Amino acid sequence: MPITLKEGDPAPDFSLKAADGGKMVLSSLRGQRVVLCFLPEGQELPVVLEPASRKKRHITLIGIAPGRVVGTSTNATLNMPNAPNALNTLLDDPKHEVSILYGVYGKKVVEGRTLFEIQQATFVLNEDGMITKIVPPSDIETHKAEILAALGER
Repeated sequence: MPITLKEGDPAPDFSLKAADGGKMVLSSLRGQRVVLCFLPEGQELPVVLEPASRKKRHITLIGIAPGRVVGTSTNATLNMPNAPNALNTLLDDPKHEVSILYGVYGKKVVEGRTLFEIQQATFVLNEDGMITKIVPPSDIETHKAEILAALGER
């Protein structure tokens, strides 16, 4: 499924279960810049900005992954707030509803088998909840550079 959202579109609102057991509603983050990372199985976050730097700049880093809220290495960074790639929040999208809404859930053929999974993509949102940058799959250094550029950090 191709990403149908475009830069300049409002980010679709959603509510998902967070690693801390609560719910997170995207629209509750208005007033902050948000980096929304869709994480396929086995994908780790690039080190975007140190947590203290993100906090000072009002940037929230959110990971969305199906079934990975508990017991994963990505989740472990939630418990280490000073880790360079520590998430502010890891959200579970077990039915892929948000992944489908953002156009990042689709078909992939691996060794002749058809699989459906989240495709790596990152959406950078401004303080008004508008998409300012969509970063497609790329190597980790390119991905990081594009996110930093979209945040005005490079």
